[in-house]
Amino acid sequence: MSAITVSRKLGSYGGRIAERVARELGWKFADRFFIDAVISEYGLIEMDELYDKPPTLLDLFNENTAMTIQWMNKTVKTLAAKYDVVILGRGGFAALKGYSDVFNVLVTAPEELRVQRVMEDNKVSTGVAREMVERDVDTKKRFVRRYYGEDWAAEDSYDLVVDTSEVSEDEAVQRIIDAARGWFEKSDGPRIGGLEVDEMLLHTIEERFNTDTTLYR
Repeated sequence: MSAITVSRKLGSYGGRIAERVARELGWKFADRFFIDAVISEYGLIEMDELYDKPPTLLDLFNENTAMTIQWMNKTVKTLAAKYDVVILGRGGFAALKGYSDVFNVLVTAPEELRVQRVMEDNKVSTGVAREMVERDVDTKKRFVRRYYGEDWAAEDSYDLVVDTSEVSEDEAVQRIIDAARGWFEKSDGPRIGGLEVDEMLLHTIEERFNTDTTLYR
């Protein structure tokens, strides 16, 4: 099994590019909604509660917080170990760091272009769009630094960086597919595919994939 993780900046169109990569390859696709749905089966708090707000002192020592992050990581690793899958967001590149059968992508674009796209797509003012773009980056950087000690925004954290101001969406999809195939052919080292997984968690993931086949291919 192999995995492609896609991190993206708001306004880069990385989300729909990631979905298209999965569709073109015939792979499973797992985004934050999928992962949150899986871990919610275990009665854990919503990931958005951890992801979207700065932590309080209590959050940092909260047992439920630790369990939520642990199960999110287990879910991401199980997905990568048992499926050919594109994983969008949720710090996937950090959770799967160091595995040779995982290819990590960052989809980006210059800030002014991302602001313009967000403004047009959401029909908001330039000021609101800029605030959304800046908050998106700050939130992702804070989350990944807090729980993984990695720099989400550092381009050298990824195996491929795609700038959608330079290529079309079609070209971005093909560039990711071609680069990933080349990576998997030559990469050597520890493989996530050999990881032992929790069978109950795997069953939960499989049921979730079967729940909505139009979204979770």
